[in-house]
Amino acid sequence: LLENIRIIHMENNRIEGILPLELGSLENLQQLRLSGNNISGVIPIEYGNLSSLERLRLNGNNLTGNIPVELANLTELKEIRLSSNLLVGKLPPELGLLSRLEILDFTANLFEGSIPAEYSNLQNLREFDVSNNLMGGTLPVEMENWTRLEELDISSNRFSGTIPESFLRFETIFILDLENNDLSGSIPSWIGELVHLEQLLLTQNQLSGPIPVSVGNLSDLQILNLANNQLVDEIP
Repeated sequence: LLENIRIIHMENNRIEGILPLELGSLENLQQLRLSGNNISGVIPIEYGNLSSLERLRLNGNNLTGNIPVELANLTELKEIRLSSNLLVGKLPPELGLLSRLEILDFTANLFEGSIPAEYSNLQNLREFDVSNNLMGGTLPVEMENWTRLEELDISSNRFSGTIPESFLRFETIFILDLENNDLSGSIPSWIGELVHLEQLLLTQNQLSGPIPVSVGNLSDLQILNLANNQLVDEIP
């Protein structure tokens, strides 16, 4: 009946129940925006058939279960927002096939595991947010391919290891939020080369050593939070 519909926008209502399986047959649908409701249940695997879908917003609901790997079939997808739900499991490596993806927002769920190396293929990413989950491991070197990245937020997880030098490739980044993890080592001197940074948030880690003088090169910086680490020496 709705085979020609292109946009479904029902955000910020009081819609309840589960996601209808039938929506998966809408081959011309470009935007499915249902955020800010009380929708429960799982994300149907049938939504992997939405071959024209560009924007998927299911954030701010009560969705449970895993992210279905079938979403990797949505090759036109530019935006996926699943934040503020009750989703579990690991991030599917298959989502690395979504080469057009610009925004991935999975914040405030119950995801575990690491960032899949396969996400190196997401070379059009502008925003990557997996904050407030249960994720961990080291940060993959493959993130260096995200050369268009503007916002990276992995705060409030369990990521460990050092800040990768591959982040130097983030030439357009303006928000770098690594707060509340288990990152160690020093704050790298090359951080001063990320000249568009407006927010550098590194509080609540295990960072040590001096604050690099190069931070003074960040002329656009508005917020610098280095609290609750093990930094030494003088303020440069």
